[in-house]
Amino acid sequence: MEGLFEKRHNGRQSGPREIGANVAEAKYQDNLSIHIPLPLLFRLFRVWRPCSGKNDRVCQENLYGYTVACTPDAPITGIPHTRAVTYNPQKDFSSIIMFYSQGGVIAVRSDSAFKKMQDLIDLARKNPGKLTMGIAGTGNNVHLGVIQIEKHDKTRFQYVPFEGSGPTTTGLLGGHVMGASCTLAPLIPHVKAGTVRLLLALDKERLDEFPDVPTADEIGYPPAVTDIVGIKGILTVRKAVPQPIKNRLIDAFSEVARSPEYRKLAFQNGLTVPEPPLTGEKLDKYLYELSELARETIGQIGLQKK
Repeated sequence: MEGLFEKRHNGRQSGPREIGANVAEAKYQDNLSIHIPLPLLFRLFRVWRPCSGKNDRVCQENLYGYTVACTPDAPITGIPHTRAVTYNPQKDFSSIIMFYSQGGVIAVRSDSAFKKMQDLIDLARKNPGKLTMGIAGTGNNVHLGVIQIEKHDKTRFQYVPFEGSGPTTTGLLGGHVMGASCTLAPLIPHVKAGTVRLLLALDKERLDEFPDVPTADEIGYPPAVTDIVGIKGILTVRKAVPQPIKNRLIDAFSEVARSPEYRKLAFQNGLTVPEPPLTGEKLDKYLYELSELARETIGQIGLQKK
């Protein structure tokens, strides 16, 4: 398997996207040779920034095999609505598998007066625009989910954007914001250490690691909150790849995603592995629905591309 994967990084601090790729790669690199015959060669690129041109490479390169892009869902569902890109997610790509998902959370420091989500909402209603909410970037999935909470609760936060969930966590711990909305992974050690309190899981199911944290569904938030939030790890190929090849890739990656070793590794990193695996055309349809929801929410806050 040596040389089958070509690693490309952009020097960013490790975050849930990198963790997800590392988790996947660790097991895929060990096991794919069992499930994919050697003639079916492909190279895997990590696609972090759609404006970097790597999406174009996935779409246009004529390689010795088949290029599989490992990407979060944002370049497919959200980013094309906020800036010009040189690809069409629906026309240029075909999904292979969603190999992990990671929902968002809303957190505060443990010494905060906010003991539950309603405490935070009550203060925000009494002081519109005064409650500072750290977010892991503007216009990303978690930000759009919190906007849906604002809409539901008829309140308004003062957003403080950071460069990812790790820096958002640091900002919360340093007292620079009153609350934080980001993915779970960088918060886990601080929750276990007792310095951070989780108020809400922006997910349909309770967190395996912290089952006492209520979910957005349980509190009564609309499905749009949990549908749009979080990072989904997607493997995708060019639309032009022959369907039999796509089917073999789907079967191989699904086999690995079902393995106990991979699922354990994902759990240890705060990631959820869909079961049964979401693949192929069903995943294409799901991503299109997320894209439409993102387009609507992005338009509501004026971040749509001009």
